[in-house]
Amino acid sequence: MKTGGKTLLALAGLAVLGLPEAALACEKCFGAGADGATAQGISLAMLALIALTGVVWGGLGMFFVNIRKRARLLEPGDLVVTETGDILALPHDET
Repeated sequence: MKTGGKTLLALAGLAVLGLPEAALACEKCFGAGADGATAQGISLAMLALIALTGVVWGGLGMFFVNIRKRARLLEPGDLVVTETGDILALPHDET
């Protein structure tokens, strides 16, 4: 960050400290109407977004667990993956 940017950031910080009322949330966000239907709707929407994010992260994690498991199965070199994605053991010659 250049010197001008640091100076501007410092001035903005001082302005917020000098005018704390400007940094406060409005009465709806601050919790004055926390019993209303709007607040309940916002809470449910946030819960749904957190749940959706958790499902996506869980799916991503399971994908990598599956890839790791399949890679470990293929390490010895006696397995083959078919075109459909099935893992089959190669036949051994016991002669």
